[in-house]
Amino acid sequence: MDEKIMQAALAQEESCSKSENIKWGIRQSFRQGKVNFNYTKFLGYTKDAEGNIVIVLEEAEVVRKIFDIYLAGNGVRKSKIIWNSTELRL
Repeated sequence: MDEKIMQAALAQEESCSKSENIKWGIRQSFRQGKVNFNYTKFLGYTKDAEGNIVIVLEEAEVVRKIFDIYLAGNGVRKSKIIWNSTELRL
């Protein structure tokens, strides 16, 4: 077998192995009740000192408004126009 083909096959196998290991770790965390959650980039939620998910009420109001605009069937452009006409700000 050509050396480059062999290297590519080994790299692919290593990638698959890493992926399976990561998925296994995530599943184990879920089974233990632990969830990885990027609180710094997720509007409306944060975590407390114990690591529990906590709703940020001021941000939750913004999330509800955005969701209502979406549920009304508005696309991105129309949503932006509607959003800019509201008093709410991030």
